[in-house]
Amino acid sequence: LLFPQLSDYPVSVVAVRKGKPVDPEEKYKLKEWLHNHYKDVDFIESTGNIRLGLLEQLLRARSAFIVMGAYGRSALSNFFHPSHAASVLKITSHPVFIAHRR
Repeated sequence: LLFPQLSDYPVSVVAVRKGKPVDPEEKYKLKEWLHNHYKDVDFIESTGNIRLGLLEQLLRARSAFIVMGAYGRSALSNFFHPSHAASVLKITSHPVFIAHRR
């Protein structure tokens, strides 16, 4: 469990997709898991430009603790497509935790 001391705080999962919406079965599984650990869970979904949609949602938040996933990418990939986390770190003043996947 990530940050058990925050279990009484509301959790919002923000999903911005380029085309199709989040798979309902995956959303259900994640929501069930989150409800086992956090009391108030909300999903915010939108389609369109991922970077702009994500920043739009984060800038609306008055107080937030942002948790993002990071997946290993090559230097060439990062050069042509900067990570979404870089934009978040530049724009927001909220604390950010980036969970790296190996």
